Amino acid sequence: MPKIQSSANPAEKLHTLIKGQFEFIEAHPNLARVYLIEMRQSDATMRKAANDTAEQYLEDIRQLVWEGQAKGLFNDAAAESVVAVIVGATELIGVRWLLGLDSRPLADHAEQLFTVVTHGLLTHEAEYAI
Repeated sequence: MPKIQSSANPAEKLHTLIKGQFEFIEAHPNLARVYLIEMRQSDATMRKAANDTAEQYLEDIRQLVWEGQAKGLFNDAAAESVVAVIVGATELIGVRWLLGLDSRPLADHAEQLFTVVTHGLLTHEAEYAI
């Protein structure tokens, strides 16, 4: 995983984390395949070991959300919801890429996912049309 600068603001840290996850998948496709695809089909002991490792990643995302909220950069969305969006999207995009169903560079997905997470889907004008 990438080294996140302690002086960076929470949005920059989140960007680095998302980008780093996709860079890891591209750099280590065999390991990513084991984690993203094959571990889901393994026994409970193997799944627990993988989940224990992943929990730190989830906690890193939660901490970045809380830090951004404390600094007034992020809205009050539940950290668990943000974790679910980032992890779910990363896993789906990663699996599709590993299976050859999407040939775009994962860096492109990282930028798009970061934008969706930090800016949402609504334009400023649409925000008031609801």
